[in-house]
Amino acid sequence: MFIHVLRGLQNREIQEWFQHSGETVSRNAHNVLTFMKEFTVVHCRPTYSQHHIHPYVQSKWKYLLFKDCIGAIDGTHVSTRVTGPDAATYFDRKYCHTQNIMAASDFDMCFIFISLGWKGSMHDSCIFNEILTNDNVPFSHPKEGKYYLIDASYPNWVGYLAPFKGSRYHHQQFRSSERNRTANTQRGLFNKVHSSLCSMVECTFGA
Repeated sequence: MFIHVLRGLQNREIQEWFQHSGETVSRNAHNVLTFMKEFTVVHCRPTYSQHHIHPYVQSKWKYLLFKDCIGAIDGTHVSTRVTGPDAATYFDRKYCHTQNIMAASDFDMCFIFISLGWKGSMHDSCIFNEILTNDNVPFSHPKEGKYYLIDASYPNWVGYLAPFKGSRYHHQQFRSSERNRTANTQRGLFNKVHSSLCSMVECTFGA
């Protein structure tokens, strides 16, 4: 039943499919959501101690520039269906109804934090600020001297390291020979390695 809910079927259609009442469909869907929330609390946590350098970061000499990094944070938009007076606030910049999700992953490609349900029109930095300043959110803040990598859409705070602004960042921007000369500046090289490590959270989303 829950899978059919995810596919976007209405309660009435699922009633016909399974020959159960609407109350049963609704109750089972909410039961699965409740258990998934409990599952997330148990399993979305760091897989490696913050006191050591992660083996993935040690695997390449260039990554040792970020030896105190414990993971990366990024956001993604997921399609959703919204009706009523709040529908307009879920329009993202592509004019689609989405919910904005912020997640942190470690270098084992495991999510260690997920916050979802944010309106599609809400900027990543606003979500970031709401989560990090709310003491009731079970976010695993980095220990002193450690930090997460974030992209340029987030504010550069202690414990959260963004790339240099005004320098090239994404890998495709470094591909041509002309652009590679820009990459050879200190800031360009910093951003290139930063981007390579920070892409871990995108790979985790993909997986």
